Amino acid sequence: MGTALGIAIAGSFFQSHTMSSFQHSAVASQLGSNTHAISSAISAGTIQGAAQSAGSGLYSQVLAAGRDAFTSGFHTTMTLCAIFAFVGAVIAALTLRNKDLHESALTGIPPEVPEEQEAEGVQPTPNPAAQH
Repeated sequence: MGTALGIAIAGSFFQSHTMSSFQHSAVASQLGSNTHAISSAISAGTIQGAAQSAGSGLYSQVLAAGRDAFTSGFHTTMTLCAIFAFVGAVIAALTLRNKDLHESALTGIPPEVPEEQEAEGVQPTPNPAAQH
């Protein structure tokens, strides 16, 4: 549920930012009533189709502004996602209780593995007495 909600929020933010960025570009004022439809198409990723619908006189301008708007929207959205992920990691690290961790996670020293077990791929069992 949380992942779906996060993806929906990020997608909505991306679409809103991309459309707004394009609508505030210099070429948007030349499109008239087509601005909203073209900005919506750009936020959906169909930049070339949106540029073609603007006509041959504005094709290259709409294409450049559309790419800029899409890139700006994607960059801003991914930056916010990275910030939220970092904040989540910090919260998780601060609220994790030591008693919930396995003993081997509490020390920086990995458990010793006998050579015959290592060759066979057997996972070691930690020896708490050897770690103290």
